[in-house]
Amino acid sequence: MIKVDLTQCKLLSTHLIPMRWVDMDAYHHMNNARYFDYMAEARVIYFHNIMQDPKTRYVLVHVACDFKKPLIYPKTILIKQYFTAMTRTTFTFHHTFHDHADQDSICAIGESIVVCVSLQTGKPVCVPDNVKQLLL
Repeated sequence: MIKVDLTQCKLLSTHLIPMRWVDMDAYHHMNNARYFDYMAEARVIYFHNIMQDPKTRYVLVHVACDFKKPLIYPKTILIKQYFTAMTRTTFTFHHTFHDHADQDSICAIGESIVVCVSLQTGKPVCVPDNVKQLLL
């Protein structure tokens, strides 16, 4: 995962998600797979609210997560979602995970790369202008 200075990036959204007991693993901290679920939840909420283009779909092509500090049940997790990069057909989000009670400490950093795909052809297309305006 490429290191990014998030202080220079646009904060798109924040999400509070209560950690569920079933999200724990055998070591009593949040299972690694749940971080990917929570990143997906943040992306879907953002897409649903602002990216409603009937001709374009937004397809996840890469996801990664660096784990810094365990999240131990019970916690309310704060996820911050940032726009960090754009190419002709893709855009990149970074997600930071925080214990809501200790927002200065980053527990994990995730990265998601999304490609814009034509609903009609199934092939990558340029990021639509309205999406560029929302992200930039």
